[in-house]
Amino acid sequence: MSNHDISLVCAWLDYVTVPGFDDDDKPTKVPVQCRQPAEIAGTLVLCERHRAVRQEGRDNDRGRLLLRYRAEYPDAPFLKGFTYVLRLSDGRVKIGKSDRVDTLKERFKRHHGRYGAFDILAVIDGGEDLEMMLHWIFRKLRIKELGEVFYSNGPLISLMLQGDIAPAALPAVQWYEGYALGQGFEVEVPALYAIPGLPASH
Repeated sequence: MSNHDISLVCAWLDYVTVPGFDDDDKPTKVPVQCRQPAEIAGTLVLCERHRAVRQEGRDNDRGRLLLRYRAEYPDAPFLKGFTYVLRLSDGRVKIGKSDRVDTLKERFKRHHGRYGAFDILAVIDGGEDLEMMLHWIFRKLRIKELGEVFYSNGPLISLMLQGDIAPAALPAVQWYEGYALGQGFEVEVPALYAIPGLPASH
């Protein structure tokens, strides 16, 4: 048998509640293996949905600890990079990060291909630690199956509209405006036009 003949299935165990056999028996939770098509994720074999669930748990743990650290050391610098907040075409919100400005365009292009045109609410100085904190703050809005995508609500949008576009990220943001326009979409970057003296790129 060649390696190409091997198909992997998800090893994640979901716990399903089953009723008792008679009136005296209480419902019982039993483990059921997912068994959806999967890939190797670290030391586990997981499907796309359960990789997202596992990552969410890790993000929440780190975000909670980072928020506690920031409360004690509010002047501590964030890791290098950018955290971006995108409003997708269906109104949901994507919160991601890019370690370097030269990869920001690639992220925007990839997200455009996956989600369609989006509005850029903010691109903030601060890398993975800032992203993890935002994931933790808005964890109750997170859509587990979609990883870093969140349901939109008033407080989340209001907070993000108070953000800004980091000066070093401006070329990538304006590039995406032009890219989306070339695809037939006119996108909004609310924070961009709040910068005095900065003209719109279209």
